[in-house]
Amino acid sequence: MFDFPFLSARRPPVPSAGDALHQLALKLQPVLRAREALLSDQSVLPTLRTQQLKALGREANAAGLSEFNSLIEKICRGYCRKYDTGLTARFEVEDFLSEVLILTYAQLTSFDPQVARFSTWFSACILPRVYSQMQRRVDPGWGRPQPKTVQGALARLEVANLARSFSLDQPLGESEQPFSERIADRGITGEAHLLEAQCQEYFLEAVRQLSEAEQILLRRVYVLQEAQKDIALSYGLTPAAISVRLKKIYARLAHLLGESFDSECGDTQFCEALRKMDL
Repeated sequence: MFDFPFLSARRPPVPSAGDALHQLALKLQPVLRAREALLSDQSVLPTLRTQQLKALGREANAAGLSEFNSLIEKICRGYCRKYDTGLTARFEVEDFLSEVLILTYAQLTSFDPQVARFSTWFSACILPRVYSQMQRRVDPGWGRPQPKTVQGALARLEVANLARSFSLDQPLGESEQPFSERIADRGITGEAHLLEAQCQEYFLEAVRQLSEAEQILLRRVYVLQEAQKDIALSYGLTPAAISVRLKKIYARLAHLLGESFDSECGDTQFCEALRKMDL
């Protein structure tokens, strides 16, 4: 009887998607932490920071950024197929994928492999969070018990209306920090000062209604002042994809603010500053 040892030799086990994601997450964590430290270090000159960010981008690619993104994409598409009953409002899967990636990279440094595997953390802390936010963006009542009283139905309708358009007539919360403490004194007083403060507050309230991922992206562009190409590199996306995402965020902000925002606030110094930021 012939014996062919090479036929009976066992092949090394192929790692599962969960195992692969876990290992890739551990490889990417140090790069992301180094990136956070770099962005928080105000002593680094802009030119040097840009160079170091690009170097960290290349390091992330070497650590398996593209493979990580591909696996995340497969999971996201499967997740949407699983929970799409055809009876709920829909959103674009590409938008879902972008927001999942942005939130994952923002939170990955806090992932503790001693507490749970990456797949467990991702399934519990990222996917349902983004999915719920996006569903409630198109249907504010999604996933919530149906109201059983007339008062409850009216309250639900009010929430839906606020989600569709943000009114300048919305009353100010009593617990909010005073406007005068929020903005710098620009040499304007009285009604003009109050209008400046109100317009700033309405804008900030609209920003707070954006998803976590949308707020993260705006912060990177306008607070940390990162170049879009550097942001794209850190996510393993194209600059065009980041540009498209930002345009959709601007459209959402305009929708939340409503048509009256420009007519009532357009001449304020606050809005002039926004225009200089291309918002």
